[in-house]
Amino acid sequence: MQNLFIRRDGPMLVVASGRDISVASSIKRLAPENVFLVQVLTVGALHQADSAALRVAASAWHDELATLPKPLLVVNVGGPTGNCPCGVDLVKKLVVMLQNVLWSCGSIRISFSRRTPEKISKILVEEFASNPKVQIWDGEGSNPHMGHLAWADAFVITADSVSMLSEACSTGKPVYIIGAERCTWKFADFQNSLQEQGIARPFTGNENMSC
Repeated sequence: MQNLFIRRDGPMLVVASGRDISVASSIKRLAPENVFLVQVLTVGALHQADSAALRVAASAWHDELATLPKPLLVVNVGGPTGNCPCGVDLVKKLVVMLQNVLWSCGSIRISFSRRTPEKISKILVEEFASNPKVQIWDGEGSNPHMGHLAWADAFVITADSVSMLSEACSTGKPVYIIGAERCTWKFADFQNSLQEQGIARPFTGNENMSC
């Protein structure tokens, strides 16, 4: 903070988000008369997947996703973090759960993040690659993430990704989380908040996705 340069002769608007206001407050203290502070408090992460962006994505991905049998379940798999472990054991559990709900799905689309280890993605690919109901994005071509947000009927998301969960929850569609019980620190608070507000729920493998 001591190396931060602030012009004291003109106004500055500081927009910050999250519960930690220490950085933004420190900036304001350097020039209290010229700094205007806006602190945005949200449950999840700020993102650009608003209704306008989803309308654009729905149009862009119409030809590929609109014709898929319904309901369309989108599965987003992240990767392990220090406060939200996502290992092989969890993904094997996810495989069993997806097999249990497959009967109630018209289609399933699985995608991975940049953090997904190959040993994790390999398990899902080997299990579902030959299933005609399941499509797996291999990382080639355009990222279908926004299209998935627009066209999915429900989501299953690993607990490690605050961003993916925040975007999916903003669509108003059912969001199921796997691995939330493994999270610690503020990530555990985030998971608890989503479930307490009824925005998301644990994925059990007993769901009927057609309801």
